[in-house]
Amino acid sequence: MANKTDTRKTNSRDIVIFAVFLFFSFVLWYLNYLGKDIESDMRTPLKFINPPINKTIAPQSAYLNVTLKGTGYSILKLKYNVKDTVSVDLSKTPYRRAGNTADYYVLTSALSKPYENQAKAGCEITAMKPDTIYFEIKETD
Repeated sequence: MANKTDTRKTNSRDIVIFAVFLFFSFVLWYLNYLGKDIESDMRTPLKFINPPINKTIAPQSAYLNVTLKGTGYSILKLKYNVKDTVSVDLSKTPYRRAGNTADYYVLTSALSKPYENQAKAGCEITAMKPDTIYFEIKETD
């Protein structure tokens, strides 16, 4: 009978040791992965600021999907340290009227520089979607 309890203790100890080394190998693998160049997608909310005088913007926010390329460390840092929103300053960003409607639009190619300035990470922006962001400028009452 003493053999069965000793075997169970040995087996449970072996399982714990195996789990510790499995976790340790996972951590080393993940650190190795972060050191390589990768591409990652990030969804970032946009907020429009500084509308023309006596006007408001609808919708107040939209989303921008950004594809980043860089080392895993820089992308990880950017995902957890970037501000919650990216501000689109309409006094500095060129926007155009969409036909004869009250709708306006901004090309996301004009937003890459402000996004890089706000992010301040060692990543390169490879794509931004959608390529055009529509919004409406309304008269205030």
